[in-house]
Amino acid sequence: KEETSDSREKITIGVLFDFLSVESRVRQRDTMMAYAEEMGVELVFQNANGDEKVQLQQGENLIAQNVDAIAILAQNSEACISLAKQAKEAGIPFIVTDRLIENTDIDYYVGYDNNAIGPIQANWVYERCPKGNYVLLSGASTDPNCKIWHDGWIEVLREGIDSGDVNVVLDEKCDNWDPNNALKHMENALTATNDQIDVVLCMNDGLGLGVNQALEAAGLQGAVLMTGLDGESVAFQRIAEGKQSMTILINDTATGRAIIDTAIAAAKGEEPAVNDVIDNGFKEVPAVLVDLIPVDKDNLLDIIKEGYVDYDVVYENVPEADRPARP
Repeated sequence: KEETSDSREKITIGVLFDFLSVESRVRQRDTMMAYAEEMGVELVFQNANGDEKVQLQQGENLIAQNVDAIAILAQNSEACISLAKQAKEAGIPFIVTDRLIENTDIDYYVGYDNNAIGPIQANWVYERCPKGNYVLLSGASTDPNCKIWHDGWIEVLREGIDSGDVNVVLDEKCDNWDPNNALKHMENALTATNDQIDVVLCMNDGLGLGVNQALEAAGLQGAVLMTGLDGESVAFQRIAEGKQSMTILINDTATGRAIIDTAIAAAKGEEPAVNDVIDNGFKEVPAVLVDLIPVDKDNLLDIIKEGYVDYDVVYENVPEADRPARP
């Protein structure tokens, strides 16, 4: 869009999200909306509610409106290759967050080191339980992150699997990241082993909801090591109650602000402040990577101190006499 010294058009950034049913997504959206207003840019936020066709239509509409930059958290990364190409043809900077869109020309990636997620989760449980029955519950088959994270799990567990110390009794994907699918898979694993499960490598906190229901019904809450990802309030509550072992907190505030900063710089034709590159199979994509923070009962109070979550929320279901001192 043309600018003059007398009259500058406000930069318009289009943001496309897959869904908002995960607390982490809501935190990022809220951060972006507040920060865009602070930075004096217009934000057009679109939520596809888990429908890839809706997301493609939303993206094509943004391109038709000639927005100044587009940032996308893809519902289906492969399906969004066409959007990346259309944006490129229209001269609109195309920024990908969270789920990498591979084998096509994208301008920037904002998120975290996907290669670190699986090993962080697997090392946490393997160090504490190097022998036993493991359940592996991944997310949606349409999410390329799931393969990366699952490969990270196997890399850490390979020695234990090969020696027979780690027995993977179930290794399943959960379509649409649906907790109900996690619940069914977990029930099947418990039935198949007569409730003899030691570890559940659970890919995110949302799936943990279904896993937790199955463990509760079997009277095994707290007796099985269970991982998570996203740092949802309910996961912190489960950790406080001893029902979940750990989660990985993604710094949603830093991510949301980085998306907006990257989009503004790209829209102005400037080079955004990046700190890494990510190979998407087409090129080395300039990237802004934010920190991942593993959280368990040992550093839960630190997370509260940092202001990520409120003390009263985390310990809502813990009797006052059993709570640690308020930081």
